[in-house]
Formats: sequence, C-alpha cells, structure tokens
Amino acid sequence: MNPNFKLPAQLGSFSAYFELKARAEDVAAAWGYHLERRVLELPQSTGPLVWVPALQARLTDLLTLTDLTSEQARREVLIGPVLTEAALHLRARLEIEYPIEVADNLKGTLDYLLQTTHHLLVIEAKHADPTRGFMQLVAELIALDKWTDLPDATLYGAISLGSSWQFACLQREKKCLIQDVNSYALPRDLEIIAQTIVGVLQA
Repeated sequence: MNPNFKLPAQLGSFSAYFELKARAEDVAAAWGYHLERRVLELPQSTGPLVWVPALQARLTDLLTLTDLTSEQARREVLIGPVLTEAALHLRARLEIEYPIEVADNLKGTLDYLLQTTHHLLVIEAKHADPTRGFMQLVAELIALDKWTDLPDATLYGAISLGSSWQFACLQREKKCLIQDVNSYALPRDLEIIAQTIVGVLQA
C-alpha cells in the first residue's frame, strides 16, 4: 500500500477510476477499506436453472457468427443475456446504467445492478482490462455500500469481459473487499456463473 496516495479531488465519474495510475489497494485504503485476494467461497443456487443449457447453446452459436471487437458488442451478446435471464428467473430488479452519487469523487453510473433483498453489481471492463476494471469495481462497491440502506452484510460484484467473469465482495462491517482469484469463462462456465448470480441474490 502507498501511504502517500491521495485521490484526486474531482474524479468526475466511476470510469475515471479505471484511468487512475494507482493500485486497487490504494483506492480502497483512501476510502477506509482494505483489500484481500483469495479464493472466495461464493453462494451457489441449489435449485436447477433450466434456462442455462439453452442460453449456453445460443451463446456458443453466436460466438461463431460475430466478432466481439467492441465493448457494446460484448455487453449486448454476452453480458446482457446472462443478467436478463437471471433477473427473469429471480423476478429481480435489473437496473442498467444506474446513476448514484455519494461524493464529488464517488459518483457515476453502474453498468448493471441486480436487486432483490440483496445486491449484485456487474461492470463491463473497458478495453478488456480486468486489472483496471477491478479498480473501478472497488470504487463502485464502496459507493454502493455508502448509498444503500438495505441490511446486506455483504455486497457482491463482478467484472465481466464478456468471455470471462471474476467475482468480488465487500464485507460491510469489516470494510473488507475480497477479490476472488478464480475467473470463469463464458460460455463454458455459464452454469457456475449463473449458479453464483442466483445464489448471491437468494442468500
């Protein structure tokens, strides 16, 4: 951790965290949180997800027909369909480009926010860069922690490149962010990704 690191007074939006010349640990510490990286034991849905095989087949077919060379393409073809199916399965609220503001240097729009009595925040990592994407996720999870008054003990988040997903959580009482060292490939690991999304929101 860099003890001399200070956040710029005016970052503008969450996407500005992606551009910061800093480490995720320093961003977390600047807001009074600490960061760990380890295998994360994520909640898993115990019931069958009957929509997964059809979606997996559809995504596999789509990947043979299109080049996902832009952020918009990855969001529309790979990320959006997974989250909309999960939202329909759970009857969960799905917010897209959802604006929140906590402070001048902690505000912006959340790519995707799934809400039941729990929250799951998902961001699409710009330029397919998971390291900088995680720094942005850190900022957005901290903002969500300060913004929501629901009694979730843990907030969950995920970075998606479309073809890969990595999960994280924020333990609110401990002010501890945990980055899972595992990542999951889409469409191969869709079952795991879907079971985790549903499990997090049902926990």
